[in-house]
Amino acid sequence: MILQNHLYAKDFEYVIFFLIKKSQLKMVRYSLKTTIYDICIHFFLGKALQRVKKVNKPKLSL
Repeated sequence: MILQNHLYAKDFEYVIFFLIKKSQLKMVRYSLKTTIYDICIHFFLGKALQRVKKVNKPKLSL
């Protein structure tokens, strides 16, 4: 009886997980796109800031 309840609970868990996955698929895709864009933006901003720092360092030391 306990084993049957355990198996049922597991199946219920999978069903809920599946429903959540189905409903959040679009959201996940959207968030994946935004995180990729964020990484790109941060990467290019970092490169730009490094260049600015390299350009400004001699001026600051003088």
